[in-house]
Amino acid sequence: MIDGPTLWQLTEQACDGMLGLPIAPCDDARNSFDFALSAQIKISGDAEALLSLHSEASFARHLAATMYMAESNALEEDEINDALGELVNIIAGNIKGMCPGETFLSLPCVGQSLADEPDTTPAENIVEVRGTCEGHGFTMRLASSIMSALPA
Repeated sequence: MIDGPTLWQLTEQACDGMLGLPIAPCDDARNSFDFALSAQIKISGDAEALLSLHSEASFARHLAATMYMAESNALEEDEINDALGELVNIIAGNIKGMCPGETFLSLPCVGQSLADEPDTTPAENIVEVRGTCEGHGFTMRLASSIMSALPA
């Protein structure tokens, strides 16, 4: 099973290792973020999972500015959405590579945050990490109906 530390490591590798965006864990449940955007991607096949990134608008803009090497105020909405989709795609690709058997990735879906929507996935099938990047908050969530098929 992919646990919290593993999901954090994959997120950190994508943010800091690939993009040069240092992130810090945020374990304080009282620290509420104003999530504006979400990016989701589905892993299907022999392992089934949904990876979701919920972010503050400022995190998404900061991420896009880094990816596009541009000033954050010069970015278009589609560039910001593309950056969030690409980040979740990178992390899901790494998770897919850890899965046994044959698995496939969907295209990322980016839009208004769904972080406040009720989640019917049993709690034991959800792994979630929260973090910040220069004060900009995000949550990465992996939900699966068959978490036991995912590697440790």
